[in-house]
Amino acid sequence: MTTDSDIAVVSTALRDVASGIEPNPELVRIVRRHGRARRRRRNALYVATAAVLALAVAGGAVQWYMPFGKADRGPGWADTWTGTQGDLIGDQAYLNSVKAAWKGSHQASANASRGIFDDLRGEPEIKWAAHTPAGRAAVVTQRARLHRHGALAPDDAGRMATLVGFVSDIDGRPTVVDDDYGPGGTPEVTGFFAGADRSTLIVIDFAESLQYSIGREYHPDGTVTRDWKPLPFQQGVAVVTTPKGVAASGVRVAADPAQPLAYRLANTGDQWTYQDHRLQWKAGFQLTGPDTPQSVEAGQQACEALSSADSVGVDLLGYAGFNPLWCATGTTPDGRSVVVGEKQIGDDPSYLYYALGSGAAIRYGNAGPVDASKPVPVLFALPDRQGFVAVRKDATLRYRVGNGAWQGERRNAALLPPEATEVQVTPAGGQATIVPIK
Repeated sequence: MTTDSDIAVVSTALRDVASGIEPNPELVRIVRRHGRARRRRRNALYVATAAVLALAVAGGAVQWYMPFGKADRGPGWADTWTGTQGDLIGDQAYLNSVKAAWKGSHQASANASRGIFDDLRGEPEIKWAAHTPAGRAAVVTQRARLHRHGALAPDDAGRMATLVGFVSDIDGRPTVVDDDYGPGGTPEVTGFFAGADRSTLIVIDFAESLQYSIGREYHPDGTVTRDWKPLPFQQGVAVVTTPKGVAASGVRVAADPAQPLAYRLANTGDQWTYQDHRLQWKAGFQLTGPDTPQSVEAGQQACEALSSADSVGVDLLGYAGFNPLWCATGTTPDGRSVVVGEKQIGDDPSYLYYALGSGAAIRYGNAGPVDASKPVPVLFALPDRQGFVAVRKDATLRYRVGNGAWQGERRNAALLPPEATEVQVTPAGGQATIVPIK
């Protein structure tokens, strides 16, 4: 369901999901930029109103030709999109059932706590109704007056709003799967998902070259990109079937992926509860030098080399990411510093990242997803033959070259030489396991 515009509210909600989750800093920039755009439009209205009043006073009388008050709320397309569209335009029985579903949905809506349905105006209008691969779907709107309410953002109160309901067949019956009122400071809602499995994306055309993305691509240099495709609009609506297994919360719609300002998609809020796939070590380890464990604070300080790197393990349209819980640090044979840790985006696997070097010469990389079931969950090669990183908390690590003797015993973490062919790991109170190094 729709959230308030207050950035602090968004941050708090995200932090409640799991320990270590932080809102993507890009979201704050996006929301603020969108908010500034709305303020500019609102200021323009105030200036125009003042100009009309000045002319009226100069003429000897005040004529109220323009409304004096706050700008309306609601998606911009909700008012400009005129007339019912879609192949169910002539099915009056279905249209009536959509209106009935809308009228009966308000009490159960999460937005009811904001009081947006307390002062409805006029009758609901169906803007679009059609068959989709997931069954029938529709978009319904209705005007309302937003009054001051404890759960409503103060800036939204005292406005007229166009409420929007998104309707999909669930168990063969029209059901309002989400609603929206255009809260201030948030990107505009532009679509929703039809079907009980949310397998069909429906997007309203903004007369822009909108594109959509269903997933991320992780690259060896630590960057994360998305697969973008144009939306196939017909009669002002695009209907896209998403592949099986793709979560609706991971789908994004944007006008310019190069400078992403993501539009919101409805009925995905309950999927924003992500499972934390990171290794729950919460510590700092030294790859070289003394192998005594570091404090949690020292480990977190070392992690800043990765957590603050916006170019590493970050999806600008991901909205939520998990920064490292643990870090391993050391010095490579050629004298460069190295930091290793994990970052997770959404409900994707947690990936290992490293930062090699410092300052302008720093080099980032992605060492692949973490697998906690492996005897050595962290085991990968650094570039330039700088050796192998091996980490397992509360375990003893040794290595050997070929059939040579075991050597280099360390606790928790080690930077093994590039010639090493096997690592022996012995967990506390457990049996030793030999793992080949590839």
